[in-house]
Amino acid sequence: MNPNLYQVTATPSGKWWAITVDDLPGVFAQAASFRAVEDAAKEAIGLYLDIDPAEVLAVVTPNVGEELDRRIRQRQRRVHELQQMQVEVATESRQTAQDLIDAGLTQRDVAQLLGVSFQRISQLVGD
Repeated sequence: MNPNLYQVTATPSGKWWAITVDDLPGVFAQAASFRAVEDAAKEAIGLYLDIDPAEVLAVVTPNVGEELDRRIRQRQRRVHELQQMQVEVATESRQTAQDLIDAGLTQRDVAQLLGVSFQRISQLVGD
């Protein structure tokens, strides 16, 4: 485990995000947007520990309410699953396209069979 890895919780507070560092009680920060939370947390942790903020790894968890937090986590899992599936489909497409060409089909026919453009087949098989 990285000694400079910290779990951070970000909770909306008016127009700001209130930031707490789970492993460092008393370390607080704020950010004007969720996008800025990680940097603000790293800066606060760096100041508290007297280390370069670039050496800090902050894992940010939003705290927007139990139901919404659950939905965010569910969406993140589904996006991750989708990304994995896209990698698998790309690998299968590449192999299937190559196998069809090796079987004597033209790139145009392979494109039609796989439902992609002729140019995409050229990219997949490297021709």
